[in-house]
Amino acid sequence: MNMYRHPTRNEIWAVHHFNDSITVINETTHAIIAAFGISSSPWYLGFGTGSTAVRNVNMQDLSIDIFPNPSAGNVILAMPDARPRTATVIDAAGREVRKFSVKAAYETLNVADLTTGNYLISVTGENGPIKTLKFVKTN
Repeated sequence: MNMYRHPTRNEIWAVHHFNDSITVINETTHAIIAAFGISSSPWYLGFGTGSTAVRNVNMQDLSIDIFPNPSAGNVILAMPDARPRTATVIDAAGREVRKFSVKAAYETLNVADLTTGNYLISVTGENGPIKTLKFVKTN
């Protein structure tokens, strides 16, 4: 098992290599936030932060992310808080293929029945678009 501290969230990520899973733990309360399976290959986990030449960005919205990516079944949409938002899945042709109502800081989105390929997940809040994420659906 390997333990990683998320660079922008109050989280510890425990990567269990023998049972191919990740557990996300709140660093302060030690409560389990999320747990999910991962592919046995590749065996790496990366966090990225920072930007170049971007102005007027709400730093809290930058912490929106999806994992695991790529995925064959469920993805977890990680938000900075539990404010209501909408997540829209858009296929490579620009068609809306699924819409989810997001009400939790960690929302599981079932994408198992989507065809293999590249998708966008557009996150929208009460004031309009917040962030668009790339997502790869595998078999």
